[in-house]
Amino acid sequence: MKNQIQSLFIKNNIDFRKLKMLRLKEKSNKKKISKNTIGIIYGFCLFLLAQPYFIWNGDKTIYLVIEILILSLSLFYLKNNYEYQIYDFILLPVLFLLFFYSLQGQNISGFIIGSFPIIFFFIKSEKFSLFFYWFKVFFAISIFLSLITYVLIYVFHISIIYHIIQPLNHFKSYTYKEYPFLVMPNGFDVDATDMFRFPGMFDEPGVIGTFAAIILVSEKFKLKSFINITIFIGGLVSLSFFFIITSAVFAFYYLNNKFRFVLLFIIVISFFLTKDNPMIDSNVWKRFEIENGKLYGDNRTSAELDTYYKSFLKSNDVLVGKGANYIEKYDAGLSASYKQFIIDYGLVFSIIIYLFFLIYALITIKEKKNKFVFVILFSSVMFQRPFIFQPIYFYLIVSSIYMLSENNTEKGVLIKIRKNKKMLIDSNK
Repeated sequence: MKNQIQSLFIKNNIDFRKLKMLRLKEKSNKKKISKNTIGIIYGFCLFLLAQPYFIWNGDKTIYLVIEILILSLSLFYLKNNYEYQIYDFILLPVLFLLFFYSLQGQNISGFIIGSFPIIFFFIKSEKFSLFFYWFKVFFAISIFLSLITYVLIYVFHISIIYHIIQPLNHFKSYTYKEYPFLVMPNGFDVDATDMFRFPGMFDEPGVIGTFAAIILVSEKFKLKSFINITIFIGGLVSLSFFFIITSAVFAFYYLNNKFRFVLLFIIVISFFLTKDNPMIDSNVWKRFEIENGKLYGDNRTSAELDTYYKSFLKSNDVLVGKGANYIEKYDAGLSASYKQFIIDYGLVFSIIIYLFFLIYALITIKEKKNKFVFVILFSSVMFQRPFIFQPIYFYLIVSSIYMLSENNTEKGVLIKIRKNKKMLIDSNK
């Protein structure tokens, strides 16, 4: 029967091998579309975990639905048995114990929901590139749309209708103006300079700055794509001190000497052009000044938190902490600092969680240069936004490990996919 079909193809001048290759290509395209669809859904869910303004005042169960969807999709892309290393069986149980400790007092369902970010460590590394890419796309789209509204309002002074919405953080004493694709703080309690900083779709400019810094450092500050350029511009306009410092340090680190000189020239020119602008001076240049032995730009803590932290270090709770979210009640959400983390969880837990990520990254990342990059990046994130147990921050930190890993870059994954396709076609010739 098979010979009869082949003879029929030959008789009608149809190349049987080409037809077979076309079918393989069609199947490959269908799989590619399916993978991209899943990547898009996954990336959008991650973006929602970053808490854009349009879900602030919605039903809180939406977060549960998002987490369940991410968890369900992740289960289809778990590592195969042979992909685990010996250190996985040592370090990952430690991570379970750390989450168990951080979620003490929760019921079973609360523990399951709270510990779901652990699944990120079990996803195939090449899938991280796909999910990371689509999160980056949605983040860049949000910045692009927000920037349009921001420029219309603050550059061209065009009046745009807005609605007043309640803040995401219930500790904040002011509301927000909700424009199309943009939110801005509204109230007398807001710093005059903060009234003009760019927060995009999020509740603070620091969110844009932190996310942008992690993404760009993970991709070694490659500003060749429109997506990365948009994210870079968003980080700059946010006037995030963290982003400015990170960009300056890592851009110099990755660029060659020629472009380092160009970057230095741009910084010097920018200083002389903007030093007389009150908003830019107070948010950028003045923050590099030293006042009373302290960096002016280090505004991560309130005076109340600093005072409490000093007394805490002398208390009996210094090793084990006061319990998760304790300091929020005391500090009223005024700070975002490593001091909060230590007060909540204690010195022992804080050191263990810090060492866990460092050890895992130093083992996973092969290139020495990138090991150093991760240590600096992770340490700086924990210093100014130690929200490691929030799913989106946890995901970005884990992503940075895989993206900086020598064998898990997006380029490496694409090469591997192309090779596998070529081998598949060759085997069927």
